Amino acid sequence: HKNWLKWSLFLVVIAFIALYFPDFMSTNTGAGTSNTLPVARVGSEEITAGAFRTAWQRQVQAFTQAYGGNINPQLLRQLGLEQQILRQLIDERAALAEARRLGITVSDAEVAQRIYAMPVFQENGVFSVELYDRVLAYSRVPMTKAEFEQNLRNALIVDKLRAALTEWVTV
Repeated sequence: HKNWLKWSLFLVVIAFIALYFPDFMSTNTGAGTSNTLPVARVGSEEITAGAFRTAWQRQVQAFTQAYGGNINPQLLRQLGLEQQILRQLIDERAALAEARRLGITVSDAEVAQRIYAMPVFQENGVFSVELYDRVLAYSRVPMTKAEFEQNLRNALIVDKLRAALTEWVTV
């Protein structure tokens, strides 16, 4: 059986090389390729692995800051953090799709007004462009201004949708 086992193993190695080696030799890095793979789909929009990874990093950073760095990956898995993050991303995309359907939008002025009001971007009570750039660039999960503003715009749209759905409710 040694001879048969040797040839079987040889075929497995050849198949592995034939299937996986082109991915390593392509011009895209493995991380760049995997960032565009869809994790979930909401309507016609896809939630990519890159978007999930970014949300994961932000959530882990928030837990680390809240609990002083006493967080291990096994605890996060036990808490079901991966499922929670994916559920949040799906809920956000569904809310954005509904807001788009209802014609709810947020203007550039509203986004700018919210940014100017954030204390983290203010020095001595006044908005600072330099501080804005620094905070975005040096956060644990760095992001561009465009990414930050788009995330903020999406959050404001979801807030407007929630307000529109609940404003008629009285308790």
